[in-house]
Amino acid sequence: MNEALHQPELQDHLKKLSAEIFGGSIAKTSKYMHDEVDRWRAVIKAANVKIQ
Repeated sequence: MNEALHQPELQDHLKKLSAEIFGGSIAKTSKYMHDEVDRWRAVIKAANVKIQ
């Protein structure tokens, strides 16, 4: 996966999608995902967003 993220064609495509490009270990990616879930959970609760 990290090798693929270094390919210019893929980087250009992801940038067009406004994607954040990062790589690293599985542990780093897992921590990032958990942090994002925690962050957005707090935003959703604060805004009192409900599933319809």
